[in-house]
Formats: sequence, C-alpha cells, structure tokens
Amino acid sequence: MLGVDNQTNMSHSVAVIGYGMSGAATAIALHDLGLNVTIYEKNASPGGISLLSGGGIRISTNADQTATYLKHLCGDTVSDTIINKFR
Repeated sequence: MLGVDNQTNMSHSVAVIGYGMSGAATAIALHDLGLNVTIYEKNASPGGISLLSGGGIRISTNADQTATYLKHLCGDTVSDTIINKFR
C-alpha cells in the first residue's frame, strides 16, 4: 500500500492545500491509497471556485483561450511563464 512503509511500518502523511473540487478529489484519492491526509482551506466553507460553477466542469479545447482566461483570472499574481505552459 502506498501510504505505509512496509519496512518501518510507519504511515505517511500529506497536506492538501485548498478544498475545492480538485483538492477534494485529491484528498479522497490519497486517503483511499492509505495516506493520512490533512486539508487546509482558507475559506470558512469548502468549495473553492467550484462553488461558482454550480457543480459543472468546464474543459477547454483551445490552449490560447485558456491562457488568456487564466491571465485575466489571475491578474499579476501568476507569472506569464507559468500561464503560458497552458498554450
């Protein structure tokens, strides 16, 4: 099992930052693999930006539009180098 070191019989822990849709899926998957999961969420309730989607998921098929959207969404908080990785 991934979460337990068979030689030392010690379990492993992981921190998940943010409890939106991606954070929730990640935390559940890691827990199911046997890791001890701690979730850190800055807001009073979980959901992140997925709360704004009404539960829907949007998948882009246009890399340039995705990069433009991310730049608009993130403003100056994320460098163009990182955003352009989506192109």
